[in-house]
This record gives sequence, structure tokens and C-alpha cells, in this order.
Amino acid sequence: MEKHSNAFTQWCESNGLTDEACPSASVMKAVECLLNDAACQSHGNNFDSSRVTAAKLNTKNKPELINMIQNYAWFCHMVVLPYVVEVDAELYKDTTKKLEETENKLEEVTGKINSMQETVIKSQEALLSCQETVITLQGSLLSEKSKKIEETMSSVKEELKGYAAVVKKSCTASLAPRKLQAAMVKASSVEDRSSNLIFYGLEESVGEEKTEDVVLNVLEHTNEKPKLVSCRRLGEKKEGKKRPVKVVLHNRDMVRSILARSGMLREVEGMEDVYICPDRTVEERSERKRLVSKLKQQRETEPHVKWGIVRGSVIRRDEKK
Repeated sequence: MEKHSNAFTQWCESNGLTDEACPSASVMKAVECLLNDAACQSHGNNFDSSRVTAAKLNTKNKPELINMIQNYAWFCHMVVLPYVVEVDAELYKDTTKKLEETENKLEEVTGKINSMQETVIKSQEALLSCQETVITLQGSLLSEKSKKIEETMSSVKEELKGYAAVVKKSCTASLAPRKLQAAMVKASSVEDRSSNLIFYGLEESVGEEKTEDVVLNVLEHTNEKPKLVSCRRLGEKKEGKKRPVKVVLHNRDMVRSILARSGMLREVEGMEDVYICPDRTVEERSERKRLVSKLKQQRETEPHVKWGIVRGSVIRRDEKK
């Protein structure tokens, strides 16, 4: 509480209000406020003793006024002030306790945060260590791959040198170009024929434009409906002869699929004599003719055994090639 005014102090002294009656500044300030309220004065104004009269404080005379003030001062000093002090002490004690609890919680949270920070730092260090290990392993792997590539290249170079020496030694300069050219032509021929099929046993149609329709009709019985690149008869037309039909497809996968299903034609009425074969070279046709002749002989010799041509050989069907 702020100090009382000098004017109030002088008024107290002149009216016999000693320190025994108002032993503390807080009590004196309370008395000053009471008198100002009774005199209808603001607490912020200076104390005006002329306005503090017995009439305004509802007392008979000035001695009774002084007695009333002394009683009020005693009440403030003996009753009100100890209570305020006690309340302040309890409030201080409660506030101190809460402050200590808050500090303890803050220390606990700070400890957890520090522990988490340490864990994060350790995790980051472990991650950096793993990254360094990965980088080291990647370097070792690249080095090993580079070493193997160099060894492979060196080996290939040596083999090529040896192969070149053998070719140079075994082939004359005049024959080498011819053989290479023949090999290239043969490879090109095989590649070109891989998407072709040859149909045997198809009846000759009245018009050439109907040949494609005849081929598509046959393919429907193999459950295949490919798009044809081209379709034409081979050789000169002769009376009573069924010329083979060369069919070109878009890819070799369709050729393999149709060949795998061509056996279904044996069960279709009117197509028992229709055969679908790969587009073979002259050498391949000659070899095939030899195998078919051998197959017929085996069937005549052992009719109770099932024979067939598998991978360029005539074998029993129950044998594993």
C-alpha cells in the first residue's frame, strides 16, 4: 500500500493519533482513505482536514470522532492486517509450490528433449556410417565389375585372334568371300522364310483372287484368324495338279501357333489331305523328304508302333528325344 500524505500525518499528530494508535503505514493509509470517503474526497487528492468534521462522520463532537478513528485503526491493525498477512502467506506458499512443480515438469521435459536430441544425433551418425558403407561397397562393386569387363574383353580379343588365325589358315583368299556371301544369303533366306507358310492340297480355284479366301477358310478350322501379308500359288498351273500356296504373315509367332494347330485339319471333313508346312529351303525339303520316306518304312515294318518325326529324327512316340 502506498504511503499516506504529509497533511494527514500532521492532522493525526495534532489530534493525538500517535504511532501507538496507527503503528503501521498500511493502517494509517486505510484510515486516510476512510476519512476521504466520509468527506467525499477522491483518494488521489491531497488530504483536506477542513472537510473532515464530526458532522460528516456522524459523530457528536471531535473527541468522539477521534475515538472512532482510533477504534478503526485498532481494528485494522489487530484484525484486518494479520488476516491479510496470513492470506498473503498462504498465497505465497501455494504459488511457490506451483512454481516448484512447474520447474520440476520443465526440467523433466527438458531432460526428455535432451534425450531425444541425443537419440536423433546417434541415429544420424548411424545413418551417415551406413551411407559411407554403402558408398564403399558400391565403389568395390564398380571396381570388380570393371575388372571383370576388362578380363572378358581381353579373353574375347584373344579368342578372336585365334579364330581369325584359324580362318585365315584354313580358307584361301579366293574362297573366303564366296563362302561368306553364301552364308549371308542363307541366313537372309532363313530369316525371310520364318514368317512364311506353305499350304499343300488346296483345290485350285477358278480365279486367283479367291485363293486368299480359301486359305482363310482353312485357318478358321485351326482357331486362328491372322492378317495375311500376301498369298499366291507357286509354279505353273497344270491340269489335275494342286499347286502349293505360299502365305506370308506378319510375324513368326503366328507361324508357330498355326503349325502347332495344323493337326486339327485331320478331323475336318474335306480337309484330310490339306497340310500346312514351314517354308523350307531346297536342302530342308530334301531332308524332310528323306525323313518322310524313312517314316513310311518304319510304319510298314512295325505297324503296331507309333512313329513320328521329331527334331529331325524318326523316333517312336513313346521315346524321349
